Amino acid sequence: MSMLEKMGRAFAVIEKLKRLPLGERRWILQAAIRALTDARTQAMESASSGDSQVHLNGLERLRTVDVVMELLNTIEIHG
Repeated sequence: MSMLEKMGRAFAVIEKLKRLPLGERRWILQAAIRALTDARTQAMESASSGDSQVHLNGLERLRTVDVVMELLNTIEIHG
């Protein structure tokens, strides 16, 4: 799956999240942010690899995580 396809899927999921009740939305966002933080840490470790392919894969994952986190920041979590 290309990065553009991943971003499209992430955007679609985020649009669905925006329609959930506030309590559910907050719980899901907290879990998503924890998972993305872990994924970002792993991507940073890969990006610092000496192996060029692992390095490039890590950079792509890092960009993907950063974009998804930015999209999550657009969701209102306050009543």
